[in-house]
Amino acid sequence: MKKMLSNEKAFTLIEVLITVGVVSLGLVWVMHSLRTCLSSVEASREIFKQYLLIENKIWELENGRNIPLGIEEGDIQEEDRSYRWKTEVTEVENISLNKLKLGVYGEKGEKIAHLETYILPEE
Repeated sequence: MKKMLSNEKAFTLIEVLITVGVVSLGLVWVMHSLRTCLSSVEASREIFKQYLLIENKIWELENGRNIPLGIEEGDIQEEDRSYRWKTEVTEVENISLNKLKLGVYGEKGEKIAHLETYILPEE
């Protein structure tokens, strides 16, 4: 019979199980971090898209037509969602400017983006 040498180097079963457990916990943490990062990127992309919508609406208002006093509303259709926009133009006292409030709202009516600026009145 062979004798077991006491100086042989090997991993015990408990050491292997502990190592597998620690590596598994590390992988779970990495996957959770990746999922959180991806959801943050998606939210940032959606916010960026919404502000592009408001910028496009501003360009449309500036270049397309005169902006009358009062309130106007309309729809913006995107490939996956629809939005509502609303403009409110009021006169500013003591100066020759009009105040323009532009809001973009989601499908459920929640305010997504809002901008206030001053414009020259129609002549």
